[in-house]
Amino acid sequence: MPDIITEGGCACGTVGRVVASVLFGLAEIEQEYWRERQAAGIAVAKRRGIYRGRAKGTTKAKLARARDACRKVFAWSRKAKGGWRRR
Repeated sequence: MPDIITEGGCACGTVGRVVASVLFGLAEIEQEYWRERQAAGIAVAKRRGIYRGRAKGTTKAKLARARDACRKVFAWSRKAKGGWRRR
């Protein structure tokens, strides 16, 4: 049986799908714990009166523009370097 971890983790077979399912499940549990810890931290900060939330003026449109700018720079730098190459 091939070692999935050291050989690149092919998820095309039955064992690969099982391993992927377990890892996805663990990631989902970790994300849930993270959100609980974040909510608890926000609640403590609100009780202390130091929670402010997101900065005023930050909108989804501004975030989208920043994301698009990053994508353009990334595409430009990739093009300047001659594309992706495996080393």
